[in-house]
Amino acid sequence: MSTPQVVDDAIRRGEFSEASELVEQWLAAHPLDPKANTYGASLHLRQGRPERALEAACLAARLVPDSAEVHYYMGCAHQALGALGEAVACHREATMLEPTRAEFWVALAAALRAVSDTDGATVALRHALKYCPGQAPV
Repeated sequence: MSTPQVVDDAIRRGEFSEASELVEQWLAAHPLDPKANTYGASLHLRQGRPERALEAACLAARLVPDSAEVHYYMGCAHQALGALGEAVACHREATMLEPTRAEFWVALAAALRAVSDTDGATVALRHALKYCPGQAPV
């Protein structure tokens, strides 16, 4: 089983410490692997470490600038750190790069709502519903 599969399996089981340890080992061997840095960003966010998540996501973004997922994690990290304008910009970029991912639109809506742009948030939620019919985002 490949490293990403092993990490995914640990995440599915809710074993985030194990997944983080696996990603740290992966990064020690391949520090410039964009996928490893993306996993790192995700896990740092899950574990309440937005500063580290932002570092990992920014490195991944330099390696794969057209990755919507990387921009999504950068946006989540910025929002957790209170950098709301940056969060909006990153989430917008994620939706432009991959417009059919409902979770990216929901994240953009949350960021827009945080900056008091309720009209923009409403539009973003409508987009999310297009790609996730029958499931109204909260």
